Amino acid sequence: MSQAPSSLQRGLILAATACLSLGIPTAGAQQTLSDKSSATESATFLLVPVGARAVGMAGAVVASTNQWESVFWNPAGIGSMEGGAAYFMHSNDFGSDSNILGLILKLDRFRLGAAFYAFDLGSLQATDDAGAVLGTLDVGNRALILTGAAPVLAWLDVGANAKLVQFGANCSGGCGNVDFTSTAFLFDLGAVAVLPSLPALSIGLALTNAGAGMDLNGSGVTDPPPTRLRLGGDFDVLNGFDRHRSQDADLDLTVAADFQETWSEFDDLQVFVGTEFGFRKILYVRGGYAWAGEGRRGASLGLGLDFKRFRLNLGRTFDDFSTFDSDEPFQFSFGFDF
Repeated sequence: MSQAPSSLQRGLILAATACLSLGIPTAGAQQTLSDKSSATESATFLLVPVGARAVGMAGAVVASTNQWESVFWNPAGIGSMEGGAAYFMHSNDFGSDSNILGLILKLDRFRLGAAFYAFDLGSLQATDDAGAVLGTLDVGNRALILTGAAPVLAWLDVGANAKLVQFGANCSGGCGNVDFTSTAFLFDLGAVAVLPSLPALSIGLALTNAGAGMDLNGSGVTDPPPTRLRLGGDFDVLNGFDRHRSQDADLDLTVAADFQETWSEFDDLQVFVGTEFGFRKILYVRGGYAWAGEGRRGASLGLGLDFKRFRLNLGRTFDDFSTFDSDEPFQFSFGFDF
């Protein structure tokens, strides 16, 4: 049976979740967060970048279309998919291990999806303020995501996510035996527009992680979710400047830029830029740069391979956390369309 954590145990659990979910290295010591809003937010693991294509483009993907990774950035992005898809994504990022398994179905005009997201921090050594070892702290986060998207106009797709998010912590040893969980219901809303007068340009808008907060430490106080508003554009450069260009041309070049604000503050503008170079719609080389907080500022690179119905993507960041430990931050995505 779950046991309510003591005040000391609450402090250990809160320190681990608030800091490590954001990529701040601590297992009990206090740290200064680079983004002030994050000090009181819950479910901050949802801010960790996921998806190898998205990471390769430094997160500049809110206006991307026909991509199953859009589920985690702007659910409207799957509204233009020609069929269904099944996918798996894995990443190791700042000592965490993330795995995502998802499915998207096409039902007439609608795209419906479901994904399971597991974000594990593993076993941490719990210490007090003096550095004495108290026990072992196991921290994990889970999210079940249901997605719906559809075109509402010839040039406009909309989408939404419903998320059931769970945080769990188990502390054993000198800190006592604790099995603590907390849940929250969150949602995302998004839209992608492709104007008929300029079909090479798509514009995306997404509100993510909105809804009720979560009690992270058993105190009865609810911390708000990490709600973000993101606006961006995606421009097909070669087709944009030559409307008579063949759709079977060997080369493709896309540039994208996103702008993000914290919903509760609107005082921490973050900018993400990315580019994707494609050869024969088979091989893709990606790169980008993020001017972001919470240790996420830096460059990124990625590779993609689309062969018939199969898609394979690799991504690598070079941000402030990329050399924290021996595990290099790495993203892997694999899926197939049907």
